[in-house]
Amino acid sequence: MNKIIFVFFSCCVVACTPSTRYVKSESSARNDFENDNLSLASSGYIGCPASEIIISGVDVRSYDDAKSWKATCRNKSFYCSEISYYRTAYPEMAVQLSCAEEI
Repeated sequence: MNKIIFVFFSCCVVACTPSTRYVKSESSARNDFENDNLSLASSGYIGCPASEIIISGVDVRSYDDAKSWKATCRNKSFYCSEISYYRTAYPEMAVQLSCAEEI
């Protein structure tokens, strides 16, 4: 539960912070703001600073409620996924995030 709260809080903090770098994504619909969000969300799961993470292969499903991406740092790649859903009536949303090293 603490991880869910941390990820949700982290995404909110990043939403209020201007982006200072651009990481080219394979998906033309993604921009630097979203890549910074995904780098920050991935950081704690893969053990690498968000500033060193390169995001690629972003796949967003309907209504932006499911995402997957590849996070690469220090020559290691991880596949991450995020599912957002409502636990109760709107607007309380829960976010489930996980990352696993590429095999």
